[in-house]
Amino acid sequence: MTGQDNIIELRGVDKSFEDTRALEGIDLSISNGEFLTLLGPSGCGKTTILRILSGFEKKNLHFLSEQHNSRFTN
Repeated sequence: MTGQDNIIELRGVDKSFEDTRALEGIDLSISNGEFLTLLGPSGCGKTTILRILSGFEKKNLHFLSEQHNSRFTN
């Protein structure tokens, strides 16, 4: 999943709201020029992923790379 063309990459993303786990171990890579659609039923984490990517939610993740600038968090 790692590649030079990726502009955004998520690996091992976890997110919980109090006692409710919203995301567990999410991996996602978006390549330059790629069109992406998130599809799924209500409550499956689509909005949470978008809020993490846009910076509106704090994330509990292992790795996030945006436009080849890597940030590591615990």
